[in-house]
Amino acid sequence: MKAAGLLLGLCFAATGWAADSSGVLHIRAGRAALAASNPALARTEFQAAVDGSLADEDRFAAWLGLGRAELWLGHYRAALQALGEARRFAAGSEDRHVAETAGARALNALEHHGEAYALVAPFAAGDPAATLELARAAIALGRTDEAVRYTSVLPAPDAATRTGIDLERAESQIDYELSSRAAAGYSLMHDSDDLTVSTYGLSALLPRAPGGATFGTWRVSAALSDVSAPGQSDHLTEANVGDRLRIGAMQHLELQAGVGRVAGWDFFEGSVQWDDRLNDTASVFASAERLPIVTPAALASSLLYSTFSLGASLRPADHGMVVPVYFHQSFSDGNQRDGGRLKLVLTPFELPASSALGADVEARVYRSTQPSAGTYFNPARYHQEQLGLIGVHQFNPDWRMRITAGIGSETVDGSSGRTWSALLTLTGRLAGNGRLELRVGRDSFASLVGGGSGYWSNGGSLTVSWPLDAGYSRAPRE
Repeated sequence: MKAAGLLLGLCFAATGWAADSSGVLHIRAGRAALAASNPALARTEFQAAVDGSLADEDRFAAWLGLGRAELWLGHYRAALQALGEARRFAAGSEDRHVAETAGARALNALEHHGEAYALVAPFAAGDPAATLELARAAIALGRTDEAVRYTSVLPAPDAATRTGIDLERAESQIDYELSSRAAAGYSLMHDSDDLTVSTYGLSALLPRAPGGATFGTWRVSAALSDVSAPGQSDHLTEANVGDRLRIGAMQHLELQAGVGRVAGWDFFEGSVQWDDRLNDTASVFASAERLPIVTPAALASSLLYSTFSLGASLRPADHGMVVPVYFHQSFSDGNQRDGGRLKLVLTPFELPASSALGADVEARVYRSTQPSAGTYFNPARYHQEQLGLIGVHQFNPDWRMRITAGIGSETVDGSSGRTWSALLTLTGRLAGNGRLELRVGRDSFASLVGGGSGYWSNGGSLTVSWPLDAGYSRAPRE
């Protein structure tokens, strides 16, 4: 009887050993598939491992491998779930940090940058992979200066590893944003009313020392615009000084004040913009600005307008965003305008070949108390609805193209017509850590300077900028 019991126990032990051995073999196969750039096969192998019987240390390896495979495949929610399980089976802080760093990568991909930052900040110092995810989150959150104390203590990035390559790019962005820099731009607008506005601009940005409860960047700018319409032309000169502040971890405040001059008329212009990121799924913002209406007739009449707006951004789902905005406009001719905008965004889904595709629906409505014609576009009632597509393509890590196109309708004082729009934006990195942004677009919906049946407007702009010093991301390194 004792012999039979011993034999039965040995059978159970052999069965358990075989199950454990099979699970370990699946883990090895999954790792080999990742090394061979086959994340789909790796996912299958790691899933088979976690479905079997494993010791805790092997279960950690299986869940971690599954999380990494899901990350590679772009299944970020599934990756977070797997990496959460890996944290449960971590043998110590080192294993837990590895799982949390991978989790931060998934959170950054989902644009939950606040959660990503908080997850790795306690241990990121001295850890290149964790610092990379913290830097990505800080840049997206407008907290770039806070990343310096992590990047500056690392050795030079290892260009032979993926983490090293990505970390070098993140550090170059930190250097750019924290450097004094100069920018030059040109924009051109021409519409169906034969209004042409051509603008040349120069600006300098001067960041203050990084870190601390607040961080600011001074901005000084000047612009010269040629404004022309049939039989009329003007030269508009503007100069502004401003400051952009990070306040704590979640708030930003941007102030700008300046003067303008055209045909002997001097005026004050300026703006205030504030936003508060409540969390990764909700934020609120408010702004006020005072500007001239840039048409020859409006400039000749010394027309200014002030806009006050209040809005929110809500993310009820990973790929869904709702942005409601209320605004009030006050014109120096006595006209008052109340309106609102509502935008529903399906944020782009990743596609093969470094591309993504999304969509949006937008509605805009306002009413004017003193409708008029001839000086600026000013109907009594206006509303517009538009459905659009969003396409994104990443040519390489330094160059990115975004295209939006939409169709819709607008109603001007009861008269309806179709509208359409298209906009291409190209952004990239230049030699010397410079930046370029090119925008080219065409649309048919109304703006302050024109609108109505048959109206269209073409526009484009080019901006280039370069840092003037070395930035802060790197301390002296051997």
